Amino acid sequence: MRKDFKTLCIVLSLLITLSFLFPVSINANPVEDPPLMTVNDEITINADDNIDQGSDDTSEPDEGTTDEPDLVQPNLQYCTHLEGSGWNDWVMSDAISGTVGEGRRMEAVGIVLTENDYDLDVQYQSFVENFGWLSIRSNGQGSGTSGYGLRLEAIHIELTGADADLFDVYYQVHAQNIGWMDWAKNGEYAGTCDMGLRLEAIRVIIQPVGSEAPGDTELPFIQG
Repeated sequence: MRKDFKTLCIVLSLLITLSFLFPVSINANPVEDPPLMTVNDEITINADDNIDQGSDDTSEPDEGTTDEPDLVQPNLQYCTHLEGSGWNDWVMSDAISGTVGEGRRMEAVGIVLTENDYDLDVQYQSFVENFGWLSIRSNGQGSGTSGYGLRLEAIHIELTGADADLFDVYYQVHAQNIGWMDWAKNGEYAGTCDMGLRLEAIRVIIQPVGSEAPGDTELPFIQG
C-alpha cells in the first residue's frame, strides 16, 4: 500500500511539472463569447465637402477627372472582459474599452466588423498569464479567460479576406506601470510578454490603407 501511494505521488508530481512546462499547448480560449452588440450605421469617410450631396446634376465630369467613389468604411466594434465586472458594453472604433487608473486587469476581448460590405474579417490572438498565446479568434468571439483571475498581457489584431489590403487596423493598449503604449498595426504585437504586467484598456481603429497613423508607432510592445 505504501509503495502504491509513493508511486501515485510521483505520477502526480510529474503531471504538475509538465503542466507548467507546456502551458501554451492549450488550443481553446476558456471564456464565453461576449454578448451580442447593437449594430450601428455605416460610416462614410473621405467625403468631398465641395460636392453637393443633394445635387441632381447628371452631367459628365471633365476629362482627366480622377475622382473615385467614397470608401464606405465598415464599422468596427469591440468589448473587454474586466476584473470585477465581466463583459463591458461594445464600443465603436477609437473609443476606450477597459479602465484607466483603477488597477483592474483585462481578462478577455472580443472584436467584430459590422455593416461590412467587403470580403473582410478581423482576427485576433491574446497572450494570457500562465497560458501564453491562445488560439486565434475572430468575428466577435471571446479571446482570453473568465473566472480564472488571469490577466491579458498582449494582443495582436489583423484583417483577413480579399479586401484586407484596402484597410489598416491600428490598436493601442494601456499596460500596468507603463500607461498608453504606442500604436501597433496589422498583426504587430501590442503590450508586454513575460513581464507580469496586465493590460487594462484598449483602443482599436480601422481606416483606409495608407492613412496617417493615429499616433506614435515606435514602441507598441515590450518583450521581457
